[in-house]
Parts: sequence; structure tokens; C-alpha cells
Amino acid sequence: MNSYGKIARLGMDRDHKGMLGKTVRVEEKIDGSQFSFSLESSGPRCRSRNALLVAGQGGQFSGAVAYVHSIEDKLLPGFVYRGEC
Repeated sequence: MNSYGKIARLGMDRDHKGMLGKTVRVEEKIDGSQFSFSLESSGPRCRSRNALLVAGQGGQFSGAVAYVHSIEDKLLPGFVYRGEC
């Protein structure tokens, strides 16, 4: 599972003329820390933007990681879920 990556800001970061006539996805950045998770064969895998997160390590993501493990039976393999903490 890859990190989410840098979000381009329209009109600020890049020349966006290449998007004309194409389908694009526009997302709103919520002020928080990026959190992603997926269901792997070994169980849930969680990460922040910069690091893998392990259950029981504590820190600002501890509640989110614990919740992901509690809903493991509801997660679909092959999907990457993204959010903010």
C-alpha cells in the first residue's frame, strides 16, 4: 500500500492545461494527518503518510488503528481506504 502522496492545488502547483477534456477527481483536504488502511492476507495494514502503523504502539493514530482491527471482518480485500485523523 503506497502513501497517498502530495495533493496538487489547482492553479498553484502545476500547469493544469493537460486536464482539459479529461475526467478528474477533486477532493477537499481536511486538516488532519493522513491515514490509510487495507486488508492484507495477514490482516489489516495501516499507515500514516510516512510510516506503517502497528496496533498497540500508541500515538495519535492508536484509536484509528484499533478501530480498523475491530472492523476487520467488514473490510474488502484489494481496497485501500483513506482518511484523516
